[in-house]
Amino acid sequence: NTGMAYYVSSNNGANWVTAAGFTGGVTNQLYDNGTLFYAATYKGIYTSTNNGFNWVQRTNTGLPANPDGTKRTMCVISANGKLFTATNSPVNSVYSSTDDGNTWLQTNITFASNVYAKTMERSGNKMFIGISGVNPNGSVMMTMDEGASWINVSGGLPPNANINALLIAG
Repeated sequence: NTGMAYYVSSNNGANWVTAAGFTGGVTNQLYDNGTLFYAATYKGIYTSTNNGFNWVQRTNTGLPANPDGTKRTMCVISANGKLFTATNSPVNSVYSSTDDGNTWLQTNITFASNVYAKTMERSGNKMFIGISGVNPNGSVMMTMDEGASWINVSGGLPPNANINALLIAG
């Protein structure tokens, strides 16, 4: 991602082509749920049904807009038939969607203006978010009820660690 386009290879990187339909700017995280590719971008959520060769911007209704009209999404993941994303500026929060990103509802977690979720992962019914910035609640938060309640699972991490990526193994 150059910030302006996606380049896709179907032959292990020997040749690259520009993906069509992507105007999302900076991309923060990609996610593949087995059916759709999702891109969390500075202009909201985009989806691709053909392995990233073509992209469509979702409506993104319900996500807060920056003064320039962009709807910055920092990360994206699906769990239990819902799509989840985190936003930053003007509202740093986690949102859920039941229609692949066309409409969104805010979950029960909001962060200060200088704190936001940079990454999401899931394992079974547990969803984890990695936090960047000084968050008194912790650097890694977990929900087991699709965002209705969140608990700090940062035990053992340095205080106020900036979590840029999470990986669940095993």
